[in-house]
Amino acid sequence: MSREEELLQALMRFDKKIVLNATGADSNLLSNAIARDIRVAYYLSRISSGVSYVMGMPKLTFTVEYQNTEVSPSDIYVVSTADEIQSIMCQYIGNYKTRLVFFARRGLNIVSAYEKFVETRAAFYSNFVGAQITSGEFSAAPMPFCDFFFDYRIGKVKLAMMENETNAEIARIAKQLFLPSMSDETKAFLAHNYLADTIDYTLKENASSLEKSYMQSAYGALIKKKCVCQGYAEAFKRLMDYAGIPCDVVCGQTKDSDTYHAWNILKLNGGADNYHIDVTWDSAGDKVSYTYFGLKDSDFAGERSWNREFNAKCNSGKSLLLEARRGVMRFKGQLIANGASPRILGY
Repeated sequence: MSREEELLQALMRFDKKIVLNATGADSNLLSNAIARDIRVAYYLSRISSGVSYVMGMPKLTFTVEYQNTEVSPSDIYVVSTADEIQSIMCQYIGNYKTRLVFFARRGLNIVSAYEKFVETRAAFYSNFVGAQITSGEFSAAPMPFCDFFFDYRIGKVKLAMMENETNAEIARIAKQLFLPSMSDETKAFLAHNYLADTIDYTLKENASSLEKSYMQSAYGALIKKKCVCQGYAEAFKRLMDYAGIPCDVVCGQTKDSDTYHAWNILKLNGGADNYHIDVTWDSAGDKVSYTYFGLKDSDFAGERSWNREFNAKCNSGKSLLLEARRGVMRFKGQLIANGASPRILGY
């Protein structure tokens, strides 16, 4: 391990005193270490260094004071484009997260990107009130940063109650539909069908702020059984999370529309096979549809736009629907015994 990497790891552990071998040490050791992972600069309040000798050997000692240690490194991003910022914000706000930090490459204006997000997408998240923003630069970092504190209409106590109800309902659904040795394809198919069959798409223009928050959440989808596209997508993701299947919520636009729409990307086989799934559009009509279950990027050509750089590519040559139905046939008897209706089984 190089001394730069050794120093970086110690800083990310928040070691207050770091002692390294000084023999042949680069005078730019600290700046080189920070350049390896710029996120560490966010935690540095004050740092000093000096050389001492132990048994005739030179030792380089860093004395460090830290700040912002309550923020996880996973909530700090180095971004290059406004689209990247907006996509990350959609994920964070959609999951009611309260803290997010950006470092900007290439002179990107983070605040302007946030203002664009508010203009075009904030209405998509009715529980979102706004953000408190702290911006600046660290002398040790070659790029500016912005620290976001997100505010929501529903408080922590109410959110905790909603989360408990949602988790209990997810566990109940999973017990009914997800069986041991069942394939991921089949679990995704059954979750898709359950949501499409049990939820009413509801767009109430005069709804209260609380009602709008419900309609755009997994709580609205699973507990209230009424939601808009965001609720469908969040509920599908939550069921996939419970099953241990990687799944993302995508925020994009449909053709000739100036409003935003949410759906999912399902990631199977370690990301080798990814698929678009739009439960909302498959729930329209008197029966569950599979038109938007397991699509490729090319299936949306000219019909939808989304951040393709940030989201996983969906180009699998396998039929998700075919694989899923094979699993349903295998477990049909047990699923019926568990109370799954023919509509949920796809008949």
